[in-house]
Amino acid sequence: MENAIVTRSASRKSAASEGPSPDASQKRKLDPAESPDQSSKRVKSASQAFARHSRFWALDGNVILQFGSVAFKVHRSRLATQSVWFEKLFERRAGREEPLEEDEENIKDVGAEEVEGCDVFQLEALGNMSDFEALLTAMEDSIQFYYDPPRFLTAAAIFRAATTFKFLNYLEFTRQYLLDLFSEDLEDLTTTVFANPTDAIVLGRTWNLPGILKRAFYELLRAQPAAPSDADADEGAVPKDVVHRLRGLDLDDLIRLSDTQKFLTAAWLSVLSPAAEKDKCPAKTPCGATRLTGGWSAIVGKDMLLQKFQYDPICGLNFLIEVQWATKHSFCDHCAAARKIALMKKRKEIWMDLDEWLDIPVDEEEEDKSD
Repeated sequence: MENAIVTRSASRKSAASEGPSPDASQKRKLDPAESPDQSSKRVKSASQAFARHSRFWALDGNVILQFGSVAFKVHRSRLATQSVWFEKLFERRAGREEPLEEDEENIKDVGAEEVEGCDVFQLEALGNMSDFEALLTAMEDSIQFYYDPPRFLTAAAIFRAATTFKFLNYLEFTRQYLLDLFSEDLEDLTTTVFANPTDAIVLGRTWNLPGILKRAFYELLRAQPAAPSDADADEGAVPKDVVHRLRGLDLDDLIRLSDTQKFLTAAWLSVLSPAAEKDKCPAKTPCGATRLTGGWSAIVGKDMLLQKFQYDPICGLNFLIEVQWATKHSFCDHCAAARKIALMKKRKEIWMDLDEWLDIPVDEEEEDKSD
């Protein structure tokens, strides 16, 4: 049910008309439109003490947004022009019944009252204060993003707040920014390792952003495991580093990660086995692809590829694709080209298989754009 709204001024008028009662400090008059059940579910009064936000407390602000014990005083008009959600919240507060979309129904649950002529809205149950703070910071400092792009955790916070409160411009910006950051385009994958892959997986799963999942999972899969400490060994426990990296993932994703690691290992081992047969080379002169020693075996052993890329077969395949098979390893032109094509095919095959191994859903919004 919708919380009834009782202003401080209304309460004072009521008290004045009825005269003081013995327990007036403990009771308030029940609004005629409010049932006893609604009264018991009232959100904590905003008139209780709260801490002003250290930055977002505008002296000329005309609306207060409260998250627990911290409040933001901001400009109503700016919120309304940037956010469909806040625009409808303010319209309903003014008595105009705006039709609500499905993702706007939580507006009905917002507690509100008037304190010294300023509307105070209780938002703690709807969103995270730190996320909202990141969004307001982006509104104030967005020009700086051109010179200093936000880190993943900051972009994720803005994305969550923009989604919850429907700041559509910021939602679109951070959505595309995160998709680019954790690009699922195979050509964007390099040896540069990204931080926070677990947080990205949780974000992708819970906030309908499947386009970042594949890269986030792969970043987690190729992370070098930490050596167990003496304390871990004594306790017979999982290393603390592993527990920290996997915190927040559900059981299904943990199982998928374990299975996918096995699939990737098997795929990498199959790549490192001798792939060319002697009778496939059309050259009349000796070809490095036909030798059992040297050639393929030499490059695999010399560069320690098994160990170097055991957690990162995609980049291992990138390395092999760039090898100068003809000029440096005596492959004929035919075999050099065939080897490169085979390696590129294997790389694409593994990357596509990750969708099935990790249960990556289709990003319907991106699919609609491509159509």
